[in-house]
Amino acid sequence: MKSYTWFVSKRISLSRFGKSNSPAIKVAITGVALSICIMLLSIAIVNGFKKEITNKVVGFNSEIILYPSYTTDSINDNLIELTKPFNNILDTLSYIDRYHLVCSLPAILKTDNDFKGIYLKGVGSDFDFSYISNNLIAGKLHDFNESSNKNVIYISQKTADELKIDVGDEINSYFIANDIRVRRLKVGAIFNTHFEDYDNNFILGNIKLTQDLCGFTSTQGSSLEIHTKRFDEVRTDTYSLLSALTEATNDGTLQSSYRIDNILNSGVNYFGWLALLDTNVVVILVLMIIVACFTLIAAMMILILEKIQFIGILKTLGATNNKISKIFVQLSIKISLIGLFIGNLLAITFLVLQNKYHFVTLNPQAYYIDFVPTQINYAEIIVLNLATILIIWLVLLIPSRIVSKISPSEIIKYE
Repeated sequence: MKSYTWFVSKRISLSRFGKSNSPAIKVAITGVALSICIMLLSIAIVNGFKKEITNKVVGFNSEIILYPSYTTDSINDNLIELTKPFNNILDTLSYIDRYHLVCSLPAILKTDNDFKGIYLKGVGSDFDFSYISNNLIAGKLHDFNESSNKNVIYISQKTADELKIDVGDEINSYFIANDIRVRRLKVGAIFNTHFEDYDNNFILGNIKLTQDLCGFTSTQGSSLEIHTKRFDEVRTDTYSLLSALTEATNDGTLQSSYRIDNILNSGVNYFGWLALLDTNVVVILVLMIIVACFTLIAAMMILILEKIQFIGILKTLGATNNKISKIFVQLSIKISLIGLFIGNLLAITFLVLQNKYHFVTLNPQAYYIDFVPTQINYAEIIVLNLATILIIWLVLLIPSRIVSKISPSEIIKYE
């Protein structure tokens, strides 16, 4: 059988003198709604930023990058070759999802009126072009397996604007390998990642072109990009791969040594910025919880004062202080649940619409993205709501004790 406190708290009116809810109740509901709404938006937006920025950084590179251990200044002596033993080692490591060769060369793009120094990143058909496809401004992606696309390049919008070239235009390109070589390249597509470090310094091309310029075979390149299955374990996987390669070199399985790097090191500025966002979210969560608790405490105090005659009647009928306190705590939880429902509804509606229409925009020069990204995690929403209810309940136990100070004999004087 349920306690009568639950029965009373369900039926006690939140109105003042039989009218609509008192201003204190409305303020409490509004405070809780705004607090939970801001907390949910903060978490979802930061998660969105983490996802988008990580995808951008990894999309142009990979989680782990392998380089040759430079011993001379000659390009031909500093390369990575995918031999059968090398492939066997990589294929046996369970955390590696896929890998592909990259052959990059410094180049100078020259038009009749201007020029630009840049790095041509040569990739093959096994490269994941989804990142470029998602940031495509003009043109289309080509099949790099076809010989007719050997001289096709993808350039950033910034490079296109600087050189005043467009899709379909051809441009003289000077490559600095062991000597200077000239090729006429065709612009196949224009992209805009909003990452100035990449857009301003790199273009993408066919690895067959750069391999020919360097005198490499189809199994040789300047680096090897390795994509892993678990981004959160990148550092661990990096050390594991380095250990496996070092062991293979020492026992003679591999004839070359390698340098290894990961995206957390090369993109330290971006991930450091994301870490600062985590700190900001913690501050926001604490402040919003405090706001919600204080507004509910104030509302409870006012409720107790407004229902003081009711409290006196309950005490006269034999209700204990603990039971009466429990009634007002349950009543305050009822108020908080109304606020939580409204706040969740507002937050989730905004997040769904923003995720679909991107109507709230940003300056890409400052944020690396032109809209406010969001990522809804319903598990986090549930945990946050439950944690908020628990904290509110614990905090409300303190002001509820004020009923113990109320004496039935004093009610008449109060009235």
